[in-house]
Amino acid sequence: MRRALGILLAALLAVAPGTPLYAASTTSDDQAPEIVDVAIDKSILKPGDIGTYTIRIRDDNPPETEGWFTWSPSTPIFEWSEETTRKLNGGKMVAGSLRTSDDGVTSFQVKFEVLPDAPYGSYANHYAMVISDSIGNYTHADSPSFVVDDPQHPIDNEPAITGKRMVGETLAASLNAPGARVEWQWTRRFDDPDKILGTQSKIFLKTDWFWSILQVRAIATWPDGHTLVRRAATDYLEGIPVDIGSISFDPAPAVGVQSTAKFIPNPSLPFKMPPTEVLLLSSADIDTSTGTFTPFPQDAGKQVHARLSYQLPRGYYATSSPEARATIATGVWRKGPPVVSGTPEVGRTLSAKPGNWSGSPEGFFYQWLRNGKPIPGEEAPTYEVKPQDANASISVRTTAFWPNWTHRFTATSDPVTVRKGILPNLRVQLQGTPKVGQKVSANASNWFDGTQLSYQWLRNGRSITGATKSSYALGPADSSNKLSVKVTANRPGYTPTSTTSASKTVLPGTLAKGRVQVTGTHKVGQNLTGKTSAWPTGAKLSYQWLKNGKSIKGASSVSYKLSAADRAAKISLRVTASKHGYVATSVTSTGKAIAAGTITKGSVKLAGTARVGYTLTAKPSGWTSGSTFKYQWLKNGYSIKGATGSKYKVQTKDRRAKISVRVHATKTGYTTSSHVTSARYTVR
Repeated sequence: MRRALGILLAALLAVAPGTPLYAASTTSDDQAPEIVDVAIDKSILKPGDIGTYTIRIRDDNPPETEGWFTWSPSTPIFEWSEETTRKLNGGKMVAGSLRTSDDGVTSFQVKFEVLPDAPYGSYANHYAMVISDSIGNYTHADSPSFVVDDPQHPIDNEPAITGKRMVGETLAASLNAPGARVEWQWTRRFDDPDKILGTQSKIFLKTDWFWSILQVRAIATWPDGHTLVRRAATDYLEGIPVDIGSISFDPAPAVGVQSTAKFIPNPSLPFKMPPTEVLLLSSADIDTSTGTFTPFPQDAGKQVHARLSYQLPRGYYATSSPEARATIATGVWRKGPPVVSGTPEVGRTLSAKPGNWSGSPEGFFYQWLRNGKPIPGEEAPTYEVKPQDANASISVRTTAFWPNWTHRFTATSDPVTVRKGILPNLRVQLQGTPKVGQKVSANASNWFDGTQLSYQWLRNGRSITGATKSSYALGPADSSNKLSVKVTANRPGYTPTSTTSASKTVLPGTLAKGRVQVTGTHKVGQNLTGKTSAWPTGAKLSYQWLKNGKSIKGASSVSYKLSAADRAAKISLRVTASKHGYVATSVTSTGKAIAAGTITKGSVKLAGTARVGYTLTAKPSGWTSGSTFKYQWLKNGYSIKGATGSKYKVQTKDRRAKISVRVHATKTGYTTSSHVTSARYTVR
């Protein structure tokens, strides 16, 4: 059965210089393909030339199509340089090159291109080809060698780099390229390789480039425009060795003494020393988190070791790492003593000052003592002196502790004797209006909680009997006098203190106004009477009758008789109340106009003998007192001309006539009364 043959061309890994290449060989399977030969069309190639390999194989079943042949990698890898050649035809054989002759030999071609900047020299045993059939039988052969050269453009294959490969130094590059102009480009190979660091043949090595690989690229250009690029790289750039300084203990480690492992930088360093950290290692029970420590008493004789943690600026390295060792000596361990500060007085606050302790304690516990005994609950750094502390001794016991809690030391302060507290001066003010009939109170401020206040009211600086409350009702006795109050503060454990307020003059009181009414008939001749109500108890009332708002002379009693002079006037009554210690107050009734009086109609009688020649006399009676009478004598009911007096002499012509008299009464301030006629008498 005819077996299809698949032929694979693949590149082996690049072979380092001096490494032996594989020789042509076959597998033990006699059915493996046989390499007849591999030939190259040119033995000398210029950069940019295309070379052609012709590969001939023998197999029982030669391939008939180009699709049978592929290889990998598609770019040949040469012994000298990875940049010598590149793939051509997409990694496939040259189209139309596959042939099988009558003698059973199959041939095909593969092309490659020499890169324009390929290094000059011989490329031998650079491309090993492996050919395999479809069932896995294989054979391989080395490709022919060739030389890359261009006599018209001679050039070194790589620049020469001279100088000390250390930051802070200068490197120089040179390239032998007769007849060409050379340009330079320096870069860091793996760190931002596209960034050009310099364009001269020399370059100063910056400290930032420490442990970088610098690559120089030389670009040679000949007058005919031909350009070739050559590269060279340094090894990793070395740093600058420096002596960074030393560590020492200051002072020497000893019990109770604070010692610091100090790093002293070398003053000749070409840079400012970055921050460092001194690390401690010790068999002693000390704080190793910092470079400062104070050994405890049990640490005497133990070792302490200090070393440095640091990071130098880029480009420098230390020639040695500083360290120091020491043995802890014996010493004195200080314990305070604590001190009580502040005023030892009831109401004040005392503070515990821990004093000077060895070893920088993490903190302190406190216990306050009264007469040497613990005061329950008083474990703060401060203590408010209480009333029960008066005349007692107060001290504080202080316990120092450290973070590991394995060390505690205790000390007690000297006692202080507490004296009674001094109460603050009270601020006392009178509140209210200092006026008879009002109540005033004492407003005391600036006193402590728990203080008891007592009061004493003063009149003209002298105590008022019984006036010992916080408020005081002002009476008539206080009028126009100076009033003040003395407030005394008492608190257990304190000395009493008293403050007297500023005095104020007591104003007379204002009597409450009552009511007044006028009763009676408001007519001339009638009596009016004042009726009062709701006036303060004990007030003395006085009266004044008013005519048209003005006082009526002598009219100062509760009653008033209206006279003719009061007719048509408005009569009112003003009542004034007075009381000791008070300002008098008045109320006036509403004025009311006085009407004319009404004359009381009386009667009239005739006295005398009704005979000719005799005289009759009119006798009015029962009329309003003070009335004035008018008379008219009548004969048979008709007026007797001219007979207008109170007497009438009977005339002869009056014989057998009936004689009477008509009386009219008048009085100032009164309406005229209607007439009254006496009885008729017949004249004989």
